[in-house]
Amino acid sequence: MESWQKFRKLENSVLDFLIKHYTVLLVVFATVLAVVVRWKFLSYESRDFTDFLLPWFTALKEGGGLSALATYSGDYNAPYVTILALLSYLPFSPLVLIKLVSIIFDFVLAGAVAYLVYTLVIDKQHKKGLAVLAYIMILFLPQVMLNGAFWGQCDAIYASFCVLALTFLLKERYALAFVFLGVAFAFKLQFIFILPIFIVVYVVKRKFSILNFFILPITIFQSHPPFHQATASPPVEILLVLSPPPLHLLSPPIFAPPVCNHPLQPHTSRPQKY
Repeated sequence: MESWQKFRKLENSVLDFLIKHYTVLLVVFATVLAVVVRWKFLSYESRDFTDFLLPWFTALKEGGGLSALATYSGDYNAPYVTILALLSYLPFSPLVLIKLVSIIFDFVLAGAVAYLVYTLVIDKQHKKGLAVLAYIMILFLPQVMLNGAFWGQCDAIYASFCVLALTFLLKERYALAFVFLGVAFAFKLQFIFILPIFIVVYVVKRKFSILNFFILPITIFQSHPPFHQATASPPVEILLVLSPPPLHLLSPPIFAPPVCNHPLQPHTSRPQKY
């Protein structure tokens, strides 16, 4: 009888622990499961990887990493190319290294969305649970999983900074919001889809100066130091060369899938990558 009571006490203690820490346990479980799922995708080589990312990575590696930025001929923006140049020093497969960056930012994006939800929800009783739910939903969105782990794309990077920019805009920490928006701009021009929100808040609330918008180009210049050193080019010239393309050259979907190398599909010409 005494042993049974001890067992019941232990059982209740375990249940109390699980109930008290269920959010943390859910995050840990979802994170581990998301890593396992993405691990299954690592060996897939998309046409984007074989036709663009691999040649660029190889050229950076053979050119000496950061020093090869001076002769970089691709059309990705400087921050991402700098990441590729730094990765080229590591003795691992280019496919794994490139996808690893995207996978890491999948989790950054999920965390950023969870933080945004936590900021938006007023009900203190449910805000933590809803934030965890948002974290899990983003991690397992098919578009997010396929974009990074399967195709090796980097859209989660700029998307993470866009979400953080919106979060700090809501928290009225305007300088930090513009810094994150500038970082998103440095990676991809698609930041322009949330720029109108900042303009509306500026006009309607009038809680920050129009000078805050100058944080955007300053942030871009500050994100290009390796290019400054490798190319010895003026910042304005680097911005013109490596800034995102005009809007009419952008593909409509933010998470557009690459052209698959299917045996029944003829090889078609590809637009420039951005």
